[in-house]
Amino acid sequence: ERSAFVTTLSGTKLPVPTVVALNGVAAGAGASLSLTGDITVGARSASLTFVFAPKLGLAPDMGATYFLARRIGEARARAYALTGASIPAEEAARIGLIAECVDDERVMERAHELARGLAAGPRDAFLAVRELMARAGTSTLAEQLELEAAAQARLGDSPDFLEGVAAFREKRPAKFGKR
Repeated sequence: ERSAFVTTLSGTKLPVPTVVALNGVAAGAGASLSLTGDITVGARSASLTFVFAPKLGLAPDMGATYFLARRIGEARARAYALTGASIPAEEAARIGLIAECVDDERVMERAHELARGLAAGPRDAFLAVRELMARAGTSTLAEQLELEAAAQARLGDSPDFLEGVAAFREKRPAKFGKR
C-alpha cells in the first residue's frame, strides 16, 4: 500500500501528465507536494520552505528529500532541508526546483494553459518522457539509450505518431487522439 502511494505521489502511476500551480507559501508537506507535478509553475510572490528539521525536529517527508535532491542536487537539497530557508519562486525557477515563475495574476492562467496543452497532446509520448526522465538519474548512458530506443519502438507505430508526422508534412497543428 505504501509503495502504491509513493509511486502515485511521484506521478509515475498517474495516466496523464500533471501541472501544479504554486501560489503563496508552501511549507513542509505542502512544499513537498508542490514538487510532485510533472510541471510546477510558481507565482512570483510564492515561496517554498522545508521546515521539518530546523523548526519541528522531524526529517522531511512526502518525498521532499527525493524531489529536492533530484531537482537541485544533494548539496543544495541538504542545505535547504537543514536550514529551512525560504526559497522564493524566482530562485526556485532559476535553480530548477520548479519549471517557471510567472506574475501572480497569471499563475492559474499559465497552469491551465499548460494543462490544456498536455491534455491535447500525445499522452503516451508524454508518459514515456516522464518514465525516461525518472530513470535517467539511475541509469547509465547505455541503459538510457536502450530505454529510449524501446520507447521509440513502442510509440513509432502509434496513431499519435502517425498523426504527428501527417501534421508535420501538411504544415498544420497535430490533432492527437481523445482518451
